[in-house]
Amino acid sequence: MTKIKVLNEKLANMIAAGEVVEKCISVVKELIENSIDAKSKQIKIELIESGIKEIKVIDDGTGMEKEDALLAFLPHATSKIITEDDLFHIVSLGFRGEALASIASVSTVELKTSTGGVGTTIVMKAGKMIENKSSDSRQGTEITVKNLFYNTPARLKHLGTLYYELANIIEYINKIALSYPEIAFSLKNDNKEIFKTDGSNNLLKVINEIYGLNVSKNMIAIANQNDDYQISGYISKPEITKSNRNHFNIIVNNRIIKNLEINKTINDAYHTFKPEDKYPIIVLKIQVDPRLIDVNIHPTKMDIKFSKKESLKELITFEIKNKLNSINLIPTIENKSLETFISNPEVSLEISPKQYDESSLFTIAEEPREYNEPLDELKPEKKIPLMEPVGVVHGTYLIFQDDDNMYLIDQHAAKERVNYEFYLKQLGSPNNHQIEMLFPINLEFPNNEF
Repeated sequence: MTKIKVLNEKLANMIAAGEVVEKCISVVKELIENSIDAKSKQIKIELIESGIKEIKVIDDGTGMEKEDALLAFLPHATSKIITEDDLFHIVSLGFRGEALASIASVSTVELKTSTGGVGTTIVMKAGKMIENKSSDSRQGTEITVKNLFYNTPARLKHLGTLYYELANIIEYINKIALSYPEIAFSLKNDNKEIFKTDGSNNLLKVINEIYGLNVSKNMIAIANQNDDYQISGYISKPEITKSNRNHFNIIVNNRIIKNLEINKTINDAYHTFKPEDKYPIIVLKIQVDPRLIDVNIHPTKMDIKFSKKESLKELITFEIKNKLNSINLIPTIENKSLETFISNPEVSLEISPKQYDESSLFTIAEEPREYNEPLDELKPEKKIPLMEPVGVVHGTYLIFQDDDNMYLIDQHAAKERVNYEFYLKQLGSPNNHQIEMLFPINLEFPNNEF
């Protein structure tokens, strides 16, 4: 009897899901990429409990016919590539045809789709179809993923906190919005809107939505090209930096990537312009012939291989250094004379004595008024009795006594009370040590820092 067995389809899909679907962000990424490949202009992402309980993606793309919707849940079913040559000329974000099958194997998935005619609704649970029916005719696709990893407890256990999962999703939505400023994105979590773009194809406006006005007004536009590559985007002025490289947004043919060599090239170009332990905000869009890159080298397609890499690095270095050298990094200080700040107009005072009626200075009421309002009862102030120290218990509690009682005092609580009374008195004093700032400081944080 043979020891090697061919895995059944369900088990194979669950194993594949371990590579494709690791966190909630993995599901969001795959679904949004499908929506973009379907030529959507509006994409809505709605989460419940940061996606752990439910992820819903709604688009207005081309939609699918019923036959295609049924095939979409089969492994290695895709409309993106057909021949081997297509694999080396990829222009879409998805191409492997394994995402939906993998997601459906570890969750409950409801798909509603239509090309504008009669729509189709399909419900999958643990890789099995449990419902297939006609639905409304709104063009586009709506996919709902519920209870991710419900049938794989080990993976469910390793999901992060609600904050962690949501922060990862926001970071990805930020980057995909920078990749496609012409698409209107919106993100909600537990019915609360977190992020929204208008799809106006204004990249700087998207940067403003993500990082705020203080960053967007300090970004420098870049654009250059050589025989192999074309680059564009925005880089921050040296005074606008972050503590890590997470804000290096590298986009190749609209695909978000992470590439250590490009990151190093960017950071080296800023050498002498910024502190060594600080990093700029970068939105670098690279356009290249698909035949010069290989996007099939990473399980999650987050890295790619470049041909003629040195040509790209030289182009990036030249453009960044050229733009940084061209701006005036030392602000001009306008010297104003002292007279512009101090005005000393002549002041004339005319003082005339006020006339009083002498008879009114010592007027005595002929009929004194009678006041019968009750006075508040004065409560005696409670004083701390005079006590004598006896000893200490466990180095924490102080023992005191007086003529009639024994007292046990927590040293830590007593110190907190003394500090509380001290600071309360200081805050209530008109001469407290507070200094109002001459110029207010506005703090703006990216939307994934909350």
